[in-house]
Amino acid sequence: NILNLTYREGGWTIAQIVHHLADVDMNSFIRCKLALTEENPMVKPYEETLWAEIPEAKDFYISPSLRIIEGVHWRWWKFLRALTPEDFEKTYRHPQSGQTISIKQEIAKSVWHGKHHLAHIELAKKLQISNNKL
Repeated sequence: NILNLTYREGGWTIAQIVHHLADVDMNSFIRCKLALTEENPMVKPYEETLWAEIPEAKDFYISPSLRIIEGVHWRWWKFLRALTPEDFEKTYRHPQSGQTISIKQEIAKSVWHGKHHLAHIELAKKLQISNNKL
């Protein structure tokens, strides 16, 4: 099954990456909404590596997570279109890193993160093709 492929030994499967991206997008969207509506709020961190080990995050049925990603991206698009330039500078605080992060920074981080994991998926597929395992 292609969803069981990994880009490195011990790495997450493609299915786990897709579920992870849904989790991250939901959390990131909520952080942006908190930053917009509260004064520099402290956000709740979560253990993404532990979340990826929960049985539902290992399931090969990725359609619900793809729908979550699609829905959150649509909501994000509507959210971002309504922001003023000043709104992009509003911030939240992360309790573990101690960083203050603006909506603008959160969006840039989220875009980078999605591309980063897409590269993992593409690498997993290429490695399997080169090993004639597909």
